[in-house]
Amino acid sequence: MKFQVDVKRTSRKKTASRKIEQGVVQVIVPQNLPQKEIDDLLKQKSDWIRQKVIIQQSVPASKPKELSPVNPSLIWDATTD
Repeated sequence: MKFQVDVKRTSRKKTASRKIEQGVVQVIVPQNLPQKEIDDLLKQKSDWIRQKVIIQQSVPASKPKELSPVNPSLIWDATTD
């Protein structure tokens, strides 16, 4: 299984982190981390990534909640009566 990877380099990070959203792997790494280390990280975590992508694909997407028109600090589901 192939997956899309989005690499974000930032000076604010000291370690690499990863997350998966909507089937896209987001890797956030320190600015000066070599590409080879990013590739190694993805290889090491490839089984975990595949598992999470499969789980996300099998779960139906949830619709966003709406703010209550009466009290904006409350969240409510507009489909319930």
